[in-house]
Amino acid sequence: MPRIMSLARVSLLLVAFALLATRTQAGPIFLTGHDPDFHSAVGSPGAQNLLTAGLQFVTGNTYNSGTKFLWVESFLAPTGGHVVGEGGLTAIGLTLGTHYDWVNAAGFAGIPREPSTGWGCAPS
Repeated sequence: MPRIMSLARVSLLLVAFALLATRTQAGPIFLTGHDPDFHSAVGSPGAQNLLTAGLQFVTGNTYNSGTKFLWVESFLAPTGGHVVGEGGLTAIGLTLGTHYDWVNAAGFAGIPREPSTGWGCAPS
C-alpha cells in the first residue's frame, strides 16, 4: 500500500508540473528610474548613451536595423517642467514610423497579443 501511495504522489506531482510548466513569451527588460528618454530630449549625452544601451539590450540590437519597437507613452502635453520622452528617441537619431511606433495606454490595450505585430524584441 505505501508503494502505491508513493507512486500516486509522484504521478500527481508530474501531472501538476506538466500543467503548470509553460513557456513564457517575455524578453529582456530595461527598468530604470533615471528617465534617460526625458534627459536625452534635453540634450544630455550621458542620458543618450544610457537610452541607446537600454534599447540595444531589450531589442537584441535590432532597433536601428529595420526592425521597429513599440514606444508606449501618453499623447497628452506634459505639465510645466517636463518634456515628452519620445523626444529622446529623436535626439538619438530614431524616426517615428521607421524605427518605432508610438501608442498611448489606450492604444496599447488594443494591440493583439500575438507575435505578428512586427515589433522586434530580443530572443528570450
